[in-house]
Amino acid sequence: MSNAPNNNAAPAAPVVTPPVTTPTAPPPARDPRRRVLLIVSSVLLVSWFGWLAYTALTKSRAPVISRAQAAGAKVPVRGTLTTGNKDLRAGHQFVGDRNVLIQNVFSGKDDKPAFVVTVTEQLNPAGPAAGEKIGVGNLPEAAGYKGPGEYLLLLVRDGDATIDGAPAYVLVGVPKSPGSDTGDGGSPLLYPWTDKHADDLRMQVKRMFP
Repeated sequence: MSNAPNNNAAPAAPVVTPPVTTPTAPPPARDPRRRVLLIVSSVLLVSWFGWLAYTALTKSRAPVISRAQAAGAKVPVRGTLTTGNKDLRAGHQFVGDRNVLIQNVFSGKDDKPAFVVTVTEQLNPAGPAAGEKIGVGNLPEAAGYKGPGEYLLLLVRDGDATIDGAPAYVLVGVPKSPGSDTGDGGSPLLYPWTDKHADDLRMQVKRMFP
């Protein structure tokens, strides 16, 4: 009997090892407090943006007083202005050298303020009292006039002069910028006074005229 190997025998089947599966951990339970916190944070963020938008829309648009103009003024006045015209005349007089009375006549301009102002609030102890009438010689040259009403005026006294019998003042202009060759600066400025902006304007005046 022959013991030679049988080369025609079928190959042994490969051994298949089943894959090792790792048990999947269950998802962590969701904390309901985190969801509430996220919702509350989102609401607060939206409310914050809404508040910023509201304050931007309702922010006071009060006129900003020129510090350069205020630096040259002595008397801030809240007063009522009326509209003049080119036919308006105002008598300006003062005592000159050797006690000579000097008289001039000022002419008004269309759609510009008249010379006489009625003071409605004394903003500074150095200023005229409420109800007093004053004359401002260069009012027709002022910028910022939007028609009859109340305005803030930054003034200096015109010596002992009078305009139509009222104490005379001069509305201070804005000095020209350093290095500018445009003359003596811009027109003297008026600041419209409204109830909405009254507190803001008073605060600015208080800071600039302590």
